[in-house]
Amino acid sequence: MENQLGKNIRHLREINGETLEDLGSKVFLSKTTISGYESGRRKPDFEKLVVIAKHFGKTVDELLHTDLTEIQASDINDKSVADIIEIYRKIFPLFSSEETMRNNRFRSAYHLCEKVLEAFTKGEILNGHIVVDILDCFLHAIDETEAPEAVANLMWAIFLWWSQINDIQKMLALQNKLQSNRIDMKGCIQEYQETQRSTEVSEKKQAFLQDFKEMITEAIKSLKSDTKWAELGDYYLALTFLFDMIDTELSTEFNIAIGNQMLVAYAELGNPYAIQFLTTVFEI
Repeated sequence: MENQLGKNIRHLREINGETLEDLGSKVFLSKTTISGYESGRRKPDFEKLVVIAKHFGKTVDELLHTDLTEIQASDINDKSVADIIEIYRKIFPLFSSEETMRNNRFRSAYHLCEKVLEAFTKGEILNGHIVVDILDCFLHAIDETEAPEAVANLMWAIFLWWSQINDIQKMLALQNKLQSNRIDMKGCIQEYQETQRSTEVSEKKQAFLQDFKEMITEAIKSLKSDTKWAELGDYYLALTFLFDMIDTELSTEFNIAIGNQMLVAYAELGNPYAIQFLTTVFEI
């Protein structure tokens, strides 16, 4: 019987430049255990599969059933913070028009969005209320104009807020490491992922979903009800699963798997946002 799991673990470990000891220390297993998984002599239980999958940024389903041996080594370490922000812009596009920019609330929020991205590029720390201000301005712009651009950018702001739910002290320490070149981009991403698993962060995200669930649903429904914006609505619906920004009572891994499948299906149907997302991720 083909040992797809073992082949995938070995390949992902090797393209990430990790020894058996390296991977074992990061997923709390011995090098002998990792070697057993790769050779097929041993099979991990589900909990260990989840830890290994998270380490490599994959789902359990992908590890078990998808041939990942064609994946090439990522050049993420060669990318600057500015490069990462450009990737963010492609995945989370901002929208405007001459008409919407005439609305004071919309214009203020849009400029604040650009200020956030510029600050991220420079490694600056922004006022903690800026995302709230962006959200508030776009909500007023929706009331005043009913513009789909404002609804689209509201979703942008919600995802921004979601991405900022962290253990503040750990994130400041991580930012300091990155700016002082004591950690590379890949290591930064791995440490960030670790912070997302803390009880504190999980509780904050649950509270966020309770507060914003209705707003997210209404925004996506609004986009999907407009023929011109329906594909963006589908795209954001898929992203809520992919980024586990949805309360389905399913595991994070299952939500991510659903989001991935939705994006692939939408891309096959010609959704330009899904195509852009998959193309961007593939290029990384």
